[in-house]
Amino acid sequence: MSVRITFSVCAAITFLFSMAFISIPEFFTMNAFPTAEGNAVDVGVTMRYVLGGVIFSVSCILFQSRNIEGANNQRSVLFGAAVGFAAVCSMIIFVTFFRGVAASGPPIIATGLCSVLCFLARNKVR
Repeated sequence: MSVRITFSVCAAITFLFSMAFISIPEFFTMNAFPTAEGNAVDVGVTMRYVLGGVIFSVSCILFQSRNIEGANNQRSVLFGAAVGFAAVCSMIIFVTFFRGVAASGPPIIATGLCSVLCFLARNKVR
């Protein structure tokens, strides 16, 4: 997969997650913490809004990274993106198994897929 397509796919995936977090934060908060109530729900919803904004900024950066020229520059940015997505995937897995947060299949799959795509694209850059 080309660098341009890889960045486009990762930007699209992150954009979808950001819009989901911004549009229905209550759903994600209650899905992750089903016993939460009162002020805890308000804090969780606020954090989903903030997280949605941060994910949107990552989406914008990934989308604009499609135009990076030079093999060394492309490899460097792809490596950073791959490590970043792997770190997020690892943290989601960690909180799912060790912190008692409800299983989050789609985010684990999405961040893992983006990490693998970035690693594969990095290895193809010449």
